[in-house]
Amino acid sequence: MKKNRVLIIDPASYSINGASRGHYLAVANNLYNVLKKTFDVKIVGGSIYKSKFENDFILLKHNASNGYNTMRNKIYILLNIRQLFKLINGDTIIWQSSSVVTSYIGIWLFGSRNCKLFMIQYNTKSISSFGTRLLYKMVKHKISGVICTLDKIGQAYALPFCVIPDYIYNNEEKTREIIPYTEREYDFCMVGIICDDKGVVEVAEKMRNTNFKVIIAGKPETVQIADKLHEICDKSHNISMKLEYISDEEYDYYIRNSRYCILNYKAAYSEHTSGVVYDVLFRGTPIIGSNCKTFYFVEKYKVGNILKTLELWNPDDVLNPILYNEYLENIKSYYLVHKKYAQKLCEFINNF
Repeated sequence: MKKNRVLIIDPASYSINGASRGHYLAVANNLYNVLKKTFDVKIVGGSIYKSKFENDFILLKHNASNGYNTMRNKIYILLNIRQLFKLINGDTIIWQSSSVVTSYIGIWLFGSRNCKLFMIQYNTKSISSFGTRLLYKMVKHKISGVICTLDKIGQAYALPFCVIPDYIYNNEEKTREIIPYTEREYDFCMVGIICDDKGVVEVAEKMRNTNFKVIIAGKPETVQIADKLHEICDKSHNISMKLEYISDEEYDYYIRNSRYCILNYKAAYSEHTSGVVYDVLFRGTPIIGSNCKTFYFVEKYKVGNILKTLELWNPDDVLNPILYNEYLENIKSYYLVHKKYAQKLCEFINNF
């Protein structure tokens, strides 16, 4: 029986210094592995996707880039959208993009109703103003539904929606043997883009010149954050830093080789889900998280430790091999929860 074709697309295919950064490629890879047993899945994107998906891949002509101005990037995204809609013929599209409003314009200009189009939405920014809400209303009839991480996001778009985590665990991902507690290089890591709302500076202040071995790896969003981290850590004997974009291999290494990953989220980051949480758990590393909505399931499934306050937290409390191994067993049990998310997404797509 012929499988229905599903296209996972990224019309922006945004590159930084010629390489893919952020979670878009990771999401595409995750959805590909989750859906390929049920559907004929193709990844559709610019050349930054080509090395990752050599076989089931359709090339779009352009990549948006940090080396181009805003107008040039928007034109490239629109050209990619026009190319995309020339390719489709009754297909299902799962749409992710770092430029949602430009995507709306492209769907309005070139979109076809000869497809099922599901947009991945992580927030409601693309309908937060009068102008964007008006634009959304103009294209809404061409969108079949929304894939999102929270009910309130799906409800805001007033279309059928499916709530799933940022990533869905499957047996083909992150299945390398988990590194034992005694062989991990670091006690704690903090990885990924560094911004104020991730609370990295506050953790660095707490950890400096202690007996805990810490790695901070990722690109600071501002010079001020970078300067503050250098001020704290350069004279601290126990904290290592790599304040730049890190490769997928480095990201993987730091997570797997740390006993815990600290995610001290606050403000905006504490109000929505985070793909980093699943990156960490899928690599077999427990989480130390702030007391916020993002980490409700960490406490529910006991896959890490939730801090009442950073100031009162004693890191020695979690550096215990027995507790650590309990967390690892709970992480393995948590993987089973994700089977229902994969089934839920497949049923959502099929029901249209």
